[in-house]
Amino acid sequence: MKKNTFAIIGLGRFGMSLAQTLLKEDKDVIVIDNDMEKLKALKNTPAVLCCIENISVETLRESGVADCDVVIIGIGGDLEANILAAMDSLELGVKKVLSKANNEEHARILEKIGAEVVFPEVQTAKKLAMKLCNNFVQDIVPFSDDFFIMQFLVPQELDGKTVLEADLRKKYEVNIVAMIIDGKARAIIKPETVLKSGDSLLVSGTSRNIKSLRKALNAIN
Repeated sequence: MKKNTFAIIGLGRFGMSLAQTLLKEDKDVIVIDNDMEKLKALKNTPAVLCCIENISVETLRESGVADCDVVIIGIGGDLEANILAAMDSLELGVKKVLSKANNEEHARILEKIGAEVVFPEVQTAKKLAMKLCNNFVQDIVPFSDDFFIMQFLVPQELDGKTVLEADLRKKYEVNIVAMIIDGKARAIIKPETVLKSGDSLLVSGTSRNIKSLRKALNAIN
């Protein structure tokens, strides 16, 4: 599934952070909220802004939600509205619906109706957006404004190649920090170490270099 079109329902801190990050990744984003003042914060972006007072299957369909690859429910305080928005999105046939959960009980209800659950903070929203936008990325951890560590699955194209042959350092200016094989981390990585599809690599680099590597991984699939 090409994850290029997203709908965000509820524009609190979580929804706003997620929307801004997805837009930076050049994704198509529909943002839905019942407060026009909140939506105005995104008026100078490419996002499609929809002010909807009462969310229903029909109002979500009219907003284009049925055509989205992923819907994220960011409604916080209104538990009933949160659950109904998730149910309506699933009824429209959206294959991936993620919803913000306030507690474990709320999470269990969401899981029972078929939604995936997130317990968000602003940084969690940014990491979630990165993962949704990339085919192989498993995690991204920022250590400063311009230094990141990224964990990603070794793609088939690198299967059987050595670290030296893959040459990630020269191509993308990233450093391999560790390799995870069968759930166990290996910190000593030599030039002759062989990469295997399905294993994970942890690499470090600047924002620009990590983004360059992510784009290369995305182009593979």
